[in-house]
Amino acid sequence: MRFPLVTLAICVLLPITAPAEEVIPLAAGPTAVSLQQAGDGTEVLTVAVSEVRLDAVEIGGLQWAVVQVPAGHGLMVRGEPALPFLTTEYLLDRTGGIALELIGTTTRDIDLTGRGFSGVAPSRGHFNRNIDPDTVPYEFSPKIYGAAVSYPGATVWMDDPFIAGPLRGQSARIPVATWHSGDNLLTVVEEARFRVVHTANAANPRVGPEPPMTGLFDQLARHRMVNYDLVRGRYTPFVEAGRLLILAYDDFLDEIQPLADWQRQVGYPTLLVPLSSVGTTASQVYSYIQSLYNQPDGLTWIILVGDAAQMPYLTGVNEGAVCDPCYTKLEGGDNRPDAAISRISAQSGAEVTVQVDKILTYERYPDQGSAATWYSKAFGVAGDSSGGGAIDWERMEWLREDLVEPAYTYTEFSQLYHESVTPAQVAAAVNDGRSLGLYIGHGWPQGWGTSGFDVNHVNSLLSNGEMLPVIWSVACNNGEFTYDNPDCFAEAWLQKPGGGAVSFEGATTSESWVPPCDAQRGIIDSLRLGTAFTTGGEHVDGKLYCMDVNGAGNYDEGTKFMEQSTLFGTCTTWMRTLPPQIPDEPMDFSS
Repeated sequence: MRFPLVTLAICVLLPITAPAEEVIPLAAGPTAVSLQQAGDGTEVLTVAVSEVRLDAVEIGGLQWAVVQVPAGHGLMVRGEPALPFLTTEYLLDRTGGIALELIGTTTRDIDLTGRGFSGVAPSRGHFNRNIDPDTVPYEFSPKIYGAAVSYPGATVWMDDPFIAGPLRGQSARIPVATWHSGDNLLTVVEEARFRVVHTANAANPRVGPEPPMTGLFDQLARHRMVNYDLVRGRYTPFVEAGRLLILAYDDFLDEIQPLADWQRQVGYPTLLVPLSSVGTTASQVYSYIQSLYNQPDGLTWIILVGDAAQMPYLTGVNEGAVCDPCYTKLEGGDNRPDAAISRISAQSGAEVTVQVDKILTYERYPDQGSAATWYSKAFGVAGDSSGGGAIDWERMEWLREDLVEPAYTYTEFSQLYHESVTPAQVAAAVNDGRSLGLYIGHGWPQGWGTSGFDVNHVNSLLSNGEMLPVIWSVACNNGEFTYDNPDCFAEAWLQKPGGGAVSFEGATTSESWVPPCDAQRGIIDSLRLGTAFTTGGEHVDGKLYCMDVNGAGNYDEGTKFMEQSTLFGTCTTWMRTLPPQIPDEPMDFSS
């Protein structure tokens, strides 16, 4: 079956029509990537896929298949079939690497023509969220749609080794479906088995000493590294927190001192350093951070205190984004973070004090009894657009389903969906008390597109007192702290007296449609699976997950998100999702 090159702007996701949505069962058990080691030391990586889902999208009057698998991601090459793949990470030693050699598969063939599909729908590629998806046409690559080929034609894609703090690893993306365009036949993997082939010397070796393993990375490795159980004896897990640097604009030292005192009391080895002792430029700040990281005690957490005019920032390699996270590229020739970082953005001592008071109250004096029910409540705001695959509110529903009981601890989740949502509805949810806020949609430096909730509404409508949410926002420019008159949306939430938020993650530039949603998925997974408990740990986990899925090269989408995504507040904040209990021993704030 041959198709000419076509460019079409019509994209209508169909409801239940012919061909109807279909879920085809495959292998027994959950979709998963696992590793087994034989007695002779041979390692076999197994990929199992439990089911495949076929949805329909109409393009130019024809029905095209949207192919999805549980826990999968779609290929995002513009004009090429958006087929699913799975990801995994492998923990390496100081210098080596791996390859994956396919040794066996069990597959299922699906006749798409017989199901009413003209073929597999192409991806529209990556584009920013400030672009209307309806204006982005579908394209059909002639080398695939105009020929008889098997796509993607690969069994695995291996990234170069990376270093993330004490971890050195390698990511793999494994396609689990192949489309044979000549026959319009879809072959889906039920199970694939790969032999792990080790190489002694690979790219990006660790040169210096291995940083101490702190909770920030240990729990992450337990969950994400497929071979962690086989090599965990290589590491000595620490329950200690890891060293914290608070780098403050000199005029704010008095106001930030109570936070430094609290961090030491909790157990973080804390350095409170005036900016003047380091320098005035971003390169001087980076050099100082690098010197601390290289010391035997290492560096795990960084809090910058000051707005753009008070505290310098770096710029990213991907698009030149204003980039605090670039201060955490401290080891190896890669773009992955080696520490957690956040910013308490303020132009005056009074603005610092507001934020410090909110953070200390949140951590030191949690609500008790009936006053603490808000810890188990969340809200999500999402719109009606789709820049690739699911609609934004559908993505929010996936997150909600993983957060509410019995999946996790949340008993209430405000579903603020569709373009009809108003600022008053957002404010009502926040003022009622919510510990978690999620957003997926359009945005600008001063607010959210869906609902229109903006800086003015933060200041005029919010009266949530000490019921402060942690907010993760998939939107353009919400964290653009170089934007002034007034400050950006994220800053407004943190600087709001008598309410607002205790932490807010937002981008300094325009975000792409899908990769930030991958990161948000990684963040929520780290929360509910217990691989990170601090906002900084969740932020790092989300970035690493996004880079696994979308690539970590200088011009890959994973790196774009890593550089633009900025955390406001303290990266050491332990997020509360349940009413606190009196501990039998001191609380461990180590992850």
